[in-house]
Amino acid sequence: MADAGLIEYNFAEIASDRNNFTFNPLTQSITNLGFTENYFWVKFSLHNNTSEHLIYYLETARPITDEVELYLTDQTGKTVKQKSGDKIPFLNRVL
Repeated sequence: MADAGLIEYNFAEIASDRNNFTFNPLTQSITNLGFTENYFWVKFSLHNNTSEHLIYYLETARPITDEVELYLTDQTGKTVKQKSGDKIPFLNRVL
């Protein structure tokens, strides 16, 4: 995870490593960031090493999370953005 402070970087800035962000491993199975205005970036990879089709769910466990953006990048480098959170109209949220 990287804490961007109050600076609202976009995905291209984070993905290009222009800002030299240091992503530190989360040290607990549940990380509580408290109430903050800071922007946080989390980077992880999922690999299905089985022959089965698997479905993964990503949960933001706080019901009062204002906004979450998920950037999915496939093996070809194509990236798709999904948004969720309290500030996103329910019909526009990815469920």
